[in-house]
Amino acid sequence: MKKLIFLVITLFIFVACKKESNISLIRFFPESNLKYSGGFENSGYTVVTKKLSNDLVLQTTKSTATETSRVIKITPESATVIFLSGEGEEYKPGKVNSNLVIMKMPLEKGNSWKSEGNKYEVVSFDGKILAIQRDNGNSNIKYTYETDKGLIEENFESEGFKIESKIIQN
Repeated sequence: MKKLIFLVITLFIFVACKKESNISLIRFFPESNLKYSGGFENSGYTVVTKKLSNDLVLQTTKSTATETSRVIKITPESATVIFLSGEGEEYKPGKVNSNLVIMKMPLEKGNSWKSEGNKYEVVSFDGKILAIQRDNGNSNIKYTYETDKGLIEENFESEGFKIESKIIQN
């Protein structure tokens, strides 16, 4: 009987852990209007995320000085920035000017990949909070996401210079 209970508990834990690591990446990019402290010159900024289709999201970032946009394609395997724009440039369906993989399955500590000169690594994932480290040789950025909320913290570091951004309102 004890062996049966142990087997059932072990199987339950295995299935629960497997389910968490196979979470849909779209859950890290929900429609939202989030405000952040920090950023360039510590002036704060806003990120508006809108769903364009089942597999595309548009994120528009507005600070006191600039407005930029990016379109992220979500697949079961990865989240890839396929379009980046500066001020005044709009995304048109089918327009691609980037192929930057910012998230990649499995969401397990140590999983790493390279994309457009950057090395990414999953630092941690507990089923709800995901931390990814990006290193491009000159700087490091740690991105922390929460499921169904989005990016909650970003920590940039280069040659002793640090910028921290945190969500302050959603």
